[in-house]
Amino acid sequence: MQRKHNHINTKKNSKHSSKVKSNTMQKNKDIRLLMTFIILAFSVYIISAFATTAMTISDNSKKIADLNSKIVAEQIKNDQLKQTMQKIDTPEYKTQIARQRDGLVLPTEVIFVNVLAEDNAKK
Repeated sequence: MQRKHNHINTKKNSKHSSKVKSNTMQKNKDIRLLMTFIILAFSVYIISAFATTAMTISDNSKKIADLNSKIVAEQIKNDQLKQTMQKIDTPEYKTQIARQRDGLVLPTEVIFVNVLAEDNAKK
């Protein structure tokens, strides 16, 4: 009789143990699925962060290139202004400005006025 009783207990234990194994296997599958989802979500986040950073770097590189070209243009203007400032103190430049802006001439120069051109301009 004990044998039959042991055999019945063994069957019950095996059914119980297979349910436990089944539950454990299902939990393991669920954990793997959850871990796969977490890894996938993290990967998507990392890729999007990388793409955003790459676009920002690209935009900033373009801005830097534009600013560098503006700096070069301003340096050229600065050099031209320095040259003009050096010319300002020369007698030749002062004479040139007096002729252009004020219409002045040197005392030794002779001025010719084209009267016909003035008459034609009035008509």
